[in-house]
Amino acid sequence: KGTTGVGQLENVEAFAALRRLWARGYKPAALEPQVRGCTMDLLRKRECIEIALLAAPDVRIEVVMPGEMLRLKDVRVQVEDENQHGKTDQEGRCTLSLRPGEKVLKLRHPAFASGWAEQELVVDGLAPIFRVPMTLTFAVWRSPIIIRGAVFAWEYWIAGSAFASQREGEGCEPYSGPVFAAQCGKLEAINGKLTLKAGTVEPVDDTETLPRNQPLHNTDPLSLFSLDAPFVRPHRCVGEADQGWQPRLLCTRSEPTLLPCSHSARPCDLLICARTRCCGIGVAGVQLDRRDPSEVVGVTGSDGVCILESSVKCRQPQSIRMSHPALKDGEEEFDVFAANTLEQMELPMFFD
Repeated sequence: KGTTGVGQLENVEAFAALRRLWARGYKPAALEPQVRGCTMDLLRKRECIEIALLAAPDVRIEVVMPGEMLRLKDVRVQVEDENQHGKTDQEGRCTLSLRPGEKVLKLRHPAFASGWAEQELVVDGLAPIFRVPMTLTFAVWRSPIIIRGAVFAWEYWIAGSAFASQREGEGCEPYSGPVFAAQCGKLEAINGKLTLKAGTVEPVDDTETLPRNQPLHNTDPLSLFSLDAPFVRPHRCVGEADQGWQPRLLCTRSEPTLLPCSHSARPCDLLICARTRCCGIGVAGVQLDRRDPSEVVGVTGSDGVCILESSVKCRQPQSIRMSHPALKDGEEEFDVFAANTLEQMELPMFFD
């Protein structure tokens, strides 16, 4: 039927009854406008013709810090087999067009020297969303505060591994020991290297994605790390959202002991020792105020020492404001972390 003679076809539209095409895993598509008038005779002469383009699914990637609901910006994302690549935006998101099936996702960030990280995912849907944790490697080190040839305290630092070369100063050394992350718990730094290993990729829906009005949780990722108490560090304000991954001070610990020989402290006392960084002399008259609840907790004496707490029950992390005319703006705020022990502890605060 449809022939007008031997080897001839009726001059009718080849795709008159076809309006849209569907294929599992691809977006449906309408016929290309130029083929709607294609006749059977033309189809015979050309043997084959492109009638529609089925678009691959738009796959949304949310790159996050392992163990945290913290999205990471400026991460390069690529799938080599699909010739697809992108970079996460301020909210840690990017979109790739990927065909259905198993894919190997490659991730890289310039602040980390560990090269490309890989994750596997399976595209099965027209608009899937994946939360992708990325393995991160950090450099951790400590630098001494040396006064008149003696080590008075150590400053502990952390940064993206690409910034390891920024360790400066006499006596700097890689740190080995426990490091604590907010949600990951206790980790171990080995010879100055700390690795936060990624878990598996999680498919999520729109109700589970992180809200767009709270990008990055307003948190500097490096602020999520700390060491064992006791230590003191500059107070970290809510709203710091820098993701430069450059060196950040984790904390300062004293190198026992900062106390003058004449000081009579009890074994259970928690002591704040205010010292000048240039010569280690005690700074008198430094007023210490607890932030919450608001109250004056003491003033340093002529030796620069103030007993902050003597009760082990009160040894919880707390914010302390230090006030003195020699300070820039007249005051600085510190977070004080005291160990929950009955041992005497000294926490140093240095004046530049």
